[in-house]
Amino acid sequence: MWKLIKMDFYRLISSKTIKVGAIMAFLACTGYMLLSLGIISLARFALNEDPSVAMGLEIFISQINWLNGVDFSEIVFGGTAVFSLFIGCMISANFIGSEQSCGYTKNFAGQLSDKGYMAISKFVVTSIAQAMILAIYTVVSSVFAQLLFGTYINGYDISTLLAAIGLRLMLHLAVNAIIIFICTFTKSHAIAMVAGCIFGIGVTKIAYSTAEMLLSLMKINFPISQYMPDGVNSQLTLDTVGELYIKAILVSLVFIAVFVAANYLVLRKRDVK
Repeated sequence: MWKLIKMDFYRLISSKTIKVGAIMAFLACTGYMLLSLGIISLARFALNEDPSVAMGLEIFISQINWLNGVDFSEIVFGGTAVFSLFIGCMISANFIGSEQSCGYTKNFAGQLSDKGYMAISKFVVTSIAQAMILAIYTVVSSVFAQLLFGTYINGYDISTLLAAIGLRLMLHLAVNAIIIFICTFTKSHAIAMVAGCIFGIGVTKIAYSTAEMLLSLMKINFPISQYMPDGVNSQLTLDTVGELYIKAILVSLVFIAVFVAANYLVLRKRDVK
């Protein structure tokens, strides 16, 4: 098992997928920070020229609240939210899909006593990629927060920030397990990429809302999105860490266990061709 994980990890770090993902993470986080700075600059100008303009902007742009001072953790955590799940999903979908299309799985599966071990290895390796992307976001956000927003920072709640990032990573890993299963079950690189996009950019909210509406017609009130990993991830803020940490951990562990186990069974029983 350990040799299998090392082999998959070498493939990951040698591939263009992780390099492109790291560059995208850096650029997305940089863009978010620069955009936020531009918004604050515009708000400061509006306040000096016409306070009513700034009030109008505040309806749409939360960063304007930073004019009154902001905790360092809020800026950094805001940076980690931008496209981090999307990039992580695309890395997993591309990594798993490409090895199926190039014949790697077929050539290697016959050498294993239990093909199901590949499911565990793929999850471990792609989880490392997810952690790397989130780490890049956190480091870049921290640097830009201090350089660009130093004059607005009035606190450093690092413990809450680390707890929130840890929960976000667990929820990302749960979505990662779903993407790996979809890719393996369908044996389709394209479907996996589409699924990665759907989860990454939040299109699943439409499906959850539709399902909840149908359930309400049957007089069943069940908030599906609040028990899905991407749904909980969208609700996660520094203010809700205390309320959501138990739910986030449980939802993450359940989805990881269920989908890794399902992927294990699929690979174990399938004739790899």
